[in-house]
Amino acid sequence: MYFVLGSERSAHLYPPDTPTPEIVTPVSRCHLKDLKIDNACSITETVHHHQRPKEYPHCLQVIQLNGKDVIRGRDFTNLCKTCVEIVIKSDTLNADEGSIYDALVQWGEGRCARNKIQPSKTNFREAVGELIYHVRFRLTMVLGAYLYRLLRSDEDTNKDLVARKPTATEVTVESHIMGKKDSPYISTCANKATVEMFVGLAKKKDEKKKTKITRYTVVQIDVEKLKKAGCSEIIDLTDPDILDKEIKESNKRARNYATKYKEVLIKSKVPASCFTVLPECEESSDYEISDYTSVDDDIDSLASGVSKLSAK
Repeated sequence: MYFVLGSERSAHLYPPDTPTPEIVTPVSRCHLKDLKIDNACSITETVHHHQRPKEYPHCLQVIQLNGKDVIRGRDFTNLCKTCVEIVIKSDTLNADEGSIYDALVQWGEGRCARNKIQPSKTNFREAVGELIYHVRFRLTMVLGAYLYRLLRSDEDTNKDLVARKPTATEVTVESHIMGKKDSPYISTCANKATVEMFVGLAKKKDEKKKTKITRYTVVQIDVEKLKKAGCSEIIDLTDPDILDKEIKESNKRARNYATKYKEVLIKSKVPASCFTVLPECEESSDYEISDYTSVDDDIDSLASGVSKLSAK
């Protein structure tokens, strides 16, 4: 079955009183049976563009059933804003909220690229708009497809990222968050926006100490690859239940750190095969002056040792 442009949409191509046949458009020559994970969004957008109400629900069903695999692919960026909204707000989309958030970030960045504008925070927010409110973080905050880490100056992007003391099994999550350096944990952020806060903090601190650093390296860690590599433990402190388990309610300071910086801890190491280096990360100013302290070691545990950086 070809997607056909109906007579009501082709009438303008013919003089008045001339019979207008249905036209098979070149752009829509595709079969529903050809729907696959890597082209589902492109075909869906084609069907939507040509207003084919009979085929549209079937296309959406393919996306919903294969949710996570579809929205993680590059093809997702081919959807228009209307289609994206329909997909991500669906209760039958087979994808967790973290993956939906990551897909929305990718879509927003792709939209900026198409419009030939920088993916700054302002431009990104304008592109995504109200779509962000369909990501139901308040109902369920789950681990996304990627984690982000601002590297220390002594970490090598060509080698595994290793905790400072993998054998320190007596060190608790709470003490790590509070500044314990000799820890078996590696700190990461649950999303890119948060790691951008660390870039801003690092630059601010280095300016204060007159330290010249030309580049702040951020890596993106693939959670799926990490699990397949046999990562022994991932502790997601953005999950309220895990936060309550690992950090006492009375320790407001540690809980505030973990929540504000969306801490996800990885035990022991991150294999080099599980992460990629991102292009220079944009600096964010979404931090408060109260984040600073004269104690240089405090933030070291939060950012897992951002070079010479400190914060409460």
